[in-house]
Amino acid sequence: MTGTQLLDAAIGVIFVVLSFSLVASALAEALATTLNWRGRMLRRGLFRLLENSAELVDLQFPGRTRLAKARLTQDVLADPSLRVLFGPRGVIARLWDRLANGRRSRQERQAAQLGRLPSAIPAEGFARALVDQLVGRVDLGTEEAERPKDLVSLRALIDRVRAAAVAASEKSVHGIPLAPELRTKLIDVVGQLALVREMRARLGRAGVMRADLFAELDGLARQAETRLTNVLSELEAWFNRAMERVSGWYQRRARLVLFLLGIGLAAASNLNLFDLSDRVLTDGKLRTALVERASAIPLSGAPAPEHAPLPVGRPGSGSDPLDAVETTLAVASDRLTNLPGYGGAGLGWNCSQEQSTWACVRQSLRFSSFLSWFLIGLGCMMGGQFWYDVLGAVLRFRPIAKRAR
Repeated sequence: MTGTQLLDAAIGVIFVVLSFSLVASALAEALATTLNWRGRMLRRGLFRLLENSAELVDLQFPGRTRLAKARLTQDVLADPSLRVLFGPRGVIARLWDRLANGRRSRQERQAAQLGRLPSAIPAEGFARALVDQLVGRVDLGTEEAERPKDLVSLRALIDRVRAAAVAASEKSVHGIPLAPELRTKLIDVVGQLALVREMRARLGRAGVMRADLFAELDGLARQAETRLTNVLSELEAWFNRAMERVSGWYQRRARLVLFLLGIGLAAASNLNLFDLSDRVLTDGKLRTALVERASAIPLSGAPAPEHAPLPVGRPGSGSDPLDAVETTLAVASDRLTNLPGYGGAGLGWNCSQEQSTWACVRQSLRFSSFLSWFLIGLGCMMGGQFWYDVLGAVLRFRPIAKRAR
């Protein structure tokens, strides 16, 4: 056998692995969309970020105890600036809402009404929502409204309220795991904003309409906004660092899912890479068919239509996630069964009609089969782009090998 034939056989095997990798990636994306893994990972990261409690790392539905404890996380997600990011709930979630609504607490019902968790939230939106919720948690009591007569009495009142605002702000920020310097800045800003809010409310209740007194509060508010700008930038950096860890969690889960899907697909298709390689080496027609299919893939840019990623449903696409999974499964099955050589040695089931299903399975299973499934799982973990690059490199080398022959 010539070197070109060996190279063509390698191209055929790589193309088969690429096909399985694309199918596994599409199925993983369909599962991630249907089960909203990204949104759940985001919520898990927010729990770790805001609650600092090991028991709140994940929220298992309905999770009454955990949901009741994770009030800050739920309040931040329910902030008007972030609530617009939630999508419509899926069929399964809506059905579960109806079945479990009577056994839910008020916090659980509020969380369910938000809708489908967003897959990402902007850092600036998170920082602003967090500060707004912390300011809203500052409770300065219900003292009788005082009526300051001049700037001196107003400033004296501001000093008294400021002490209460700082103490309440420390209590509001207490449970958040922050660096000491950022914690001090956040307490200061939250106390300042709460102070301005409280003073405006007290002057309003007292019926004070003097422009010079409100001008004093406006100056206080501008100082608070200046400090807030610096604190927001630090909160955004803190949030982005945390989301990098959340991305790592998601990538590890995605790789594990791709590995398991690759094994499942290889087992369902009865793929034996060793038998398939022997068959490709000896069957010239199969080898040529595989090389032709592989050569149809562009070496750069988007893949050709017949090799494009399988359709999957996405939030906001107007399609139901369950229908998207069903469609993806149908297209995946069609793609694998239409591979050249499917149904022969090494790929597909080739059993006689007289054999029972279990007898056919026992006949096909060997140690090399399990090893092959494991290798396909590892190949799917590496992703479709990796195999596109490998296939492109081998296809570029093919004309050189022909001229060298």
